[in-house]
Amino acid sequence: MPDANPYPYNQSPQLVAGVNELGEIQTIGINSASGGIAGSSESLILNPDWSRFGFEPLVEVTNEVDGTRYYPVDMAGYSRLDAMLIIDGGSGGATGMTVTTEGSLIDDGTSASAVTYIANTLAAYGASNFQASALLIDTAGYWGGVKYARFKTVSSTGGANDADITIWIRRSY
Repeated sequence: MPDANPYPYNQSPQLVAGVNELGEIQTIGINSASGGIAGSSESLILNPDWSRFGFEPLVEVTNEVDGTRYYPVDMAGYSRLDAMLIIDGGSGGATGMTVTTEGSLIDDGTSASAVTYIANTLAAYGASNFQASALLIDTAGYWGGVKYARFKTVSSTGGANDADITIWIRRSY
């Protein structure tokens, strides 16, 4: 006749922990009353969604003076760079504001404004430049290999200085 307690050497339930596909730690244990496996009623989130990326406005300029501007992004520790461009070319119309991206591998302590950048909009986002509002999705993780990325804006409104640009970025770990 089997022993009434299937686990005679352990007076408390055995617990086993695992990580599910969402990065949550979940425990399952042996139900000491039935001897069956019981799932936990609680889980600890090991790597919640909100900790996997940083979402922030990079720039928001109204009536940008005609010319070229640079907006750097430190990519240390991040693997992707997605962006949302909201562009209004002002008096320059559809070509009043042009946005491109550039990257740099230089990581010797030089500031983001002083390193050498290489243009790479086509390689990263599949277009040579953007002149209309767009979502730029880094599906290949292109930016994970650089130390600094930067957005370059060139406004040309014929002296009216009324082009607008807003860039929101999301850097993912």
